[in-house]
Amino acid sequence: MKTKNYFLQIIKDELEALKYLIFEQKFFAFLFLLSLIFVIYYLDPNPPKQIRVAGYTSLVESIHDYFEKEGFDIIVVPSEGSIQNAELLANNDTKIDVAFIQGGAIDPILASKIESLGSIAYEPVWVFYQKSLVGKIKNLRDLSNYRVGIGPQKGGTRPLVKDLFALDGINIENNPHFKVDSYENNDKEFVDGKLDAIIVVTPFVDPSIQKLLRQPNSAVLNFELSAAYSKKIPHIEEVLLPKASIDIEKLIPPQDIKLIATTTSLAVRKDLNKDLQFLLLVAMKNLNRNPDMLFFSRRQEFPSYIDPTIEASPVALKFYDYGIPEVMRYLPLSIAGFANRFWVFLISFATFIYTMSKLNIHLRSKRYNIFQRHGYEKLLEIEKAIARRVITITECSRYLDEIDALNDLVIADRVPVGSESVYFEFLNALELLRSKLDRIFSSLS
Repeated sequence: MKTKNYFLQIIKDELEALKYLIFEQKFFAFLFLLSLIFVIYYLDPNPPKQIRVAGYTSLVESIHDYFEKEGFDIIVVPSEGSIQNAELLANNDTKIDVAFIQGGAIDPILASKIESLGSIAYEPVWVFYQKSLVGKIKNLRDLSNYRVGIGPQKGGTRPLVKDLFALDGINIENNPHFKVDSYENNDKEFVDGKLDAIIVVTPFVDPSIQKLLRQPNSAVLNFELSAAYSKKIPHIEEVLLPKASIDIEKLIPPQDIKLIATTTSLAVRKDLNKDLQFLLLVAMKNLNRNPDMLFFSRRQEFPSYIDPTIEASPVALKFYDYGIPEVMRYLPLSIAGFANRFWVFLISFATFIYTMSKLNIHLRSKRYNIFQRHGYEKLLEIEKAIARRVITITECSRYLDEIDALNDLVIADRVPVGSESVYFEFLNALELLRSKLDRIFSSLS
């Protein structure tokens, strides 16, 4: 037999033996199939093709093309700000998948219902005030004497502003100077002169911030005590808006301005598909190559797990420890993500199969041995019958017929590769018993 045909015959025998084993061991075969289905279900190989994001239109627009290229649709759900973003995300009925949340904006109970993929950008506390008040407003205590817009009730700005002013002994809740309204209305009233100042916590790339920085009648408050604020509030960092960094020709701003900033956390539902979480992290990593996103941060600084107020997702921790899986660099997400998580099962299964193969457990041989064992049991039964007592000619004839039937059955069964010697050993045992019966039959005739 040629080598190729020999191996093909082995494969054929193994497959046939496997089929026989499955029929014989139906329970274990069903258990294995059930385990495989459970593993696939647990790994969740099909991420949803539609992603619902709460708030931060400007950031979502920055990553829209990346997700579209991967075959996903992003739907932005409007909200008042970080608090409402978190509430929408924690509420399963809203079907929100992702939300952008400012550091320190939500309480621990709400934070426990969601998970964080990490911080993705600094969000400075922008305090814009009318230029006519330059010299009169030097700090937050001075600012409390003027009309100040602090965003909506469920926005992320108001809780942080409350904490900042509390450090100066000022309670904004009972102060009529502080106006709670939408960010859009605050901006409009500030530009129209109906508000003396507005406070907004948002990334540098926000279009409204870019517009206000160039507004002729607005000035940006310099936080002289920025280092002190960062020591008092854990999720606050000190950042710098350099002189002329907005517009060199027009010298905007006219001097270095110290700012304080929190970070934007990318939060997700706890049951969000793991592949989708990885894709979000990769998208944010790519986003932070944008020069505008690097205005206050260093390269490779984001995404990172900075704000601990929301527990980190296990997917995010794995991403920060090991980086992007190599398989995701070459395969489409729908395949790569599943393969990245399925490889553990595959390696475990392959290890088990390899170990068993080293034990020389050949299915084809086992099947044939089981088949022949039944034949040997029959021969042993006849042997014991004729050894214990004198049998009649009728019994002898019946035993001979049984041996002939067994012989036909053995010949009809295909002999697997490597079991030829076993086949002839059985035929030899069968022939020896037949000869003994023939002699008994002759003596009785």
